[in-house]
Amino acid sequence: MVGSAEAAAFCNYSLAHWLRLTREGKVPTPVRLGARKLGWRIGSLVDFVNERAA
Repeated sequence: MVGSAEAAAFCNYSLAHWLRLTREGKVPTPVRLGARKLGWRIGSLVDFVNERAA
């Protein structure tokens, strides 16, 4: 699991753009870790990056 900043960096997006894409549902669905904390599974991010590259 990685947080928003790490997920954005992994996918080569700015944090603001990553959060916008998350709200629009254009990135993998995050897992709610707490009231205000989201996390992404590494496998989901790898799949997302690979699909984007294809």
